[in-house]
Amino acid sequence: MANRTQFFSDGTTVYGASDFIAPMNALTTSGIIGGYQVTAPSSGMTVNVAAGSAILNGVLTTDDTTQAVPVPTNTGGNARTDAIVLQIDATAMTTTVVDVPGATTEAANQILLAVVTVPAGASSIVAGNIDGSGRVYAGLDNPFAAVASASLGSNGYVLLGNGLALQWGTLSLGAFPAYTDVSFPQAFSAVPFTIVATMEDSAPYAVSTAVWTATKFTAIQADSVAHLMHWFAVGPMAVVRT
Repeated sequence: MANRTQFFSDGTTVYGASDFIAPMNALTTSGIIGGYQVTAPSSGMTVNVAAGSAILNGVLTTDDTTQAVPVPTNTGGNARTDAIVLQIDATAMTTTVVDVPGATTEAANQILLAVVTVPAGASSIVAGNIDGSGRVYAGLDNPFAAVASASLGSNGYVLLGNGLALQWGTLSLGAFPAYTDVSFPQAFSAVPFTIVATMEDSAPYAVSTAVWTATKFTAIQADSVAHLMHWFAVGPMAVVRT
């Protein structure tokens, strides 16, 4: 096996594009750096894709303007799902944002920006047709630092590259006796290491947790009126690497 070291400053070794890409590819995971939000237009069969930047297999790409991406009309009898992807063609040396009809995931030379549901016979795309929850963001290719996947919101999770998952949520607990099952946004691969719950109230009301499983736990509060509860859980989760 031959060795290739980047970079010797001897003034004679010749390096190509693949040599300059290699360090970035080794240190980062492919994904969106920022931007590239997909939104609905005011009318018509297109989606608007905002300016953004991303890394795919060590190749850095940047768009500085919003672009309208055509969405093919659905002439079938059922709704169709399309993938809006950032596509890098290393052979042609082109980078484009395209709609891939009938797809929900990206190919090896693509980064998923959103999934669009195209109703049969639709003449326009609306905000409710666009799902950006599957977006993956670039990170350091370090199992303790990289974010493998995430869903950010009042109920969400972050899965780190080493298989440690952080999950959280908010819900209203009914008056005692109230035993409320709380499902995690994503199932752990085993019973979580810890679950912490607290009431949002100016008075010191208590909440306890019981029956911990990989998919849910039971929250119990002892007051005679309902209260808002916030919870946080830490545990193991499988990381799927492609």
